[in-house]
Amino acid sequence: MKKPASELQVISRLYDLQVWICQRVLRFPRAYRFTLGSDLQKRFQSLLEGLLRAKYARDGRWELLQEANLQLASPRVRIFASEFVRRGQSRCRAARRTG
Repeated sequence: MKKPASELQVISRLYDLQVWICQRVLRFPRAYRFTLGSDLQKRFQSLLEGLLRAKYARDGRWELLQEANLQLASPRVRIFASEFVRRGQSRCRAARRTG
């Protein structure tokens, strides 16, 4: 029996988000590229693996999805922090040019 395409939508979108994160990490300031960027990439890879485990699990799928949801909480904060850092860096550059 063929499964509906919407079942794989979350995995597909997470993969797209992971690709976007990798591209954004390349634009991070050098000081944050390795620490913050590497951590984000590892966390999203782990999250993708967790969703794939939940997809193929026969038992305990709900627990795996709850764990994946908890794993997503930290990257949300880190993405917010990275945007704050990026905006702060551009404001500092603008202030140096005008001052």
